[in-house]
Amino acid sequence: MEEKLYSSVVDFLNDDRFIAWRLYKTKELNDYWANYLAVNPHQSDLLQKASRRFEKVQLNKIQLDSVVKEELFDNIWTLIYAQQQRKRKQILYWTLVAASLAIILISVTFLKPYNNSRHQFPQEEIIGMSLPSENVQIIAGNNIVDLESNSAIEILDKGHASIIDEENQEKSISLAQNTLNKLIVPYGKRSFITLSDGTKVWINSGTELDFPTNFTKNTREIKVKGEIYLEVAKSDKQFLVHTPQSIVSVLGTTFNISAYEDDPTESIVLVEGKVQVKAGGDQNIAVLSPNDLAIISAHEITKSRVDVSPYISWRDGFLQFEKTSMEDVLHKIGRYYNISFEKNSNVALNAKTVSGKLFLFNNIDSVMTAVSVMSSTEYKREDNTILIQKKQ
Repeated sequence: MEEKLYSSVVDFLNDDRFIAWRLYKTKELNDYWANYLAVNPHQSDLLQKASRRFEKVQLNKIQLDSVVKEELFDNIWTLIYAQQQRKRKQILYWTLVAASLAIILISVTFLKPYNNSRHQFPQEEIIGMSLPSENVQIIAGNNIVDLESNSAIEILDKGHASIIDEENQEKSISLAQNTLNKLIVPYGKRSFITLSDGTKVWINSGTELDFPTNFTKNTREIKVKGEIYLEVAKSDKQFLVHTPQSIVSVLGTTFNISAYEDDPTESIVLVEGKVQVKAGGDQNIAVLSPNDLAIISAHEITKSRVDVSPYISWRDGFLQFEKTSMEDVLHKIGRYYNISFEKNSNVALNAKTVSGKLFLFNNIDSVMTAVSVMSSTEYKREDNTILIQKKQ
């Protein structure tokens, strides 16, 4: 049996073999997880929590008609054959299962085009190119330390940080004493950090987080460009999050901030507690309660009530969409997998909207197969280039 330990519920939800087990519960999968618990009995509680969480985020059971099923598995086996032809060294059973799971786990409703006229487009295609891979980095004073994706960082006493990677390997690094440290998480990567006050921060791809080694002032302050999910530890000291357009202040609460520089707006969605958002000046202030969403644009704040799930689902390893355009879907997928998508000006794919949940597997082919089947498109990948085009 492969020795792999899980340090959090999210680790299980990101594991294709776990997802397959919760969906199918075959004898082979039941035996695998029974053996796993026999070897690792201390992980029983974590496995049960992951199973309960999966039941909460699992999609409503949907029935695919025979045509879609046949097309689905044709696509999967075409993918498998193509991988074999390229003689990739590691074509694992569970990677191939992921291709089918990505389809089954996606519940997508495509609405009719915005206008019902039947235009013919000579070229409808979207080209995606994998971007150069970069490392997660901590910049502490003059020191730059490369980290693996999904590393867990914990600020310790005496100016040190403990780093635990996906293989459960631990190392310690020194942090800056008189200046802010910077955690850089490039596109295609994610990370997690526990700050010195106990605040937990999940960092999404394409994010920069500035944080102190210790909170020595009367306030606790960090800076962010990108997207983070926070569980702020309760304290008498106010906690401030600075973004390019706003300042969010709390004492102890749970919320998500999306403040990417290439997005025209910022968003703050509150899960628990209460926060105050200030944008531009003292005249533009909003107080948020749970399930409130604040959108900041040109230093103006617009507040509304929402279901918070689509805004925080990335933390648990899936994306949730609600009547989302294909452009926005690909934008989120691109950030997560470090891919840049460009479309022909005549592409009509954005006349469709998507609703549902998409689990984010480690294999981009699994996700793109799901997107292509459910959107009635075709996708091909050669090396680092992905082509999405309207089905002929």
